[in-house]
Amino acid sequence: MKRRRWILAIIVLAVAMTTCPVKAASKKDKVEKVIKTYMAGARATNGRKMGKCFKTKEGLNFTMKQARQALPYFDKVYKTNKKITYKIKAIKFSGKTAVVKVRVKSPNIKNATDKAMIDMLSYAFNNPDSTEAQSDTLFFRLVKKNINQQGVQMYKHTMIFNMVKTAKGWKINTSTDADYDLIFGRFFSIMKEYEKAFN
Repeated sequence: MKRRRWILAIIVLAVAMTTCPVKAASKKDKVEKVIKTYMAGARATNGRKMGKCFKTKEGLNFTMKQARQALPYFDKVYKTNKKITYKIKAIKFSGKTAVVKVRVKSPNIKNATDKAMIDMLSYAFNNPDSTEAQSDTLFFRLVKKNINQQGVQMYKHTMIFNMVKTAKGWKINTSTDADYDLIFGRFFSIMKEYEKAFN
């Protein structure tokens, strides 16, 4: 009888040891799958696919074709997005929320925009009566020219994803400029840097 009890105790312990980690791993795997889908969308410049990873539908609701129509000057950036790489560095769970730290390597067009901005200062000085629309068009053309000449550089940075468990599974809570920067070569952050510098 004692032997049977020992055998039963060993079986119960073995089952407990194998089932507990599975639950933790399953939760972790689901979060990692969301990040994988998100990054696959970024590599394809597919905001619609990235948008499905968020809790609510937001601005990330466009295809590569639509991105090219809106910002055709960044075509080389879109092609370079295929080279985006990432590595999940940490996942911290707290109830139904999670904070995911991801190390990313993605396009950065700052060199191209810096050179375009220098040329624009010269243009503004020599063409004081130019309209904002004319200046914007020239700026984007210069950016495209510089990207084509210099190529698209890659840079390493860290992205933080705040996630929440919903009825549809784990989702990224809300989009930020970092999501757009990822697929547009940091363009939106760069523009904010310029605005801050000139104001």
